Amino acid sequence: MAELLFERPLSIYIVLGFITLILGVFWITSRNKKLLLAMAILIALGGIVGVVAHLVVTDREIIIATARDIARFVQDKQYDRILPHVDEDFRGRILDRQISKGTIASTAKSKVRQHGVFEIKFSRAEVEINGATAEMDCRTMVIYSKENTKAPLSWDITWVKRGDRWLIKSLDGPGLGIKL
Repeated sequence: MAELLFERPLSIYIVLGFITLILGVFWITSRNKKLLLAMAILIALGGIVGVVAHLVVTDREIIIATARDIARFVQDKQYDRILPHVDEDFRGRILDRQISKGTIASTAKSKVRQHGVFEIKFSRAEVEINGATAEMDCRTMVIYSKENTKAPLSWDITWVKRGDRWLIKSLDGPGLGIKL
């Protein structure tokens, strides 16, 4: 229910709009002031849902925003800015190379230099949260300047909540953007 209210309120707007439309039809035929009041309440409720959805930032939204920030840091060659978002117990794999928190920035730097990453765009990010951990299935489109090519890449990222922050616990990728 919280996801529906805070992250995907469109279905709530549709239901409220449909009910308001039906009440509007009845109001036109009867001119009953109670129906007009009910429509005003539904419209106000829709406004409240909109304000709440805008003001409340969910863990899922924080994780996706953090992943986008990290992609921007790599794109802008600000590799040290990645580290505050990585858990102390981080373990990962980029292609066939095992990485740790101590090597993640240098690995990113090496890969960007090798391939000439020009831009990283998110095409999809799905997050499944289970308590203090979250699994993220992420798709990016990486545009390489050296080869003047694009590559769809997929990443499996495990996040862990430490205090009020979400940190990367493990990383597996990139895959070729197609998962069977």
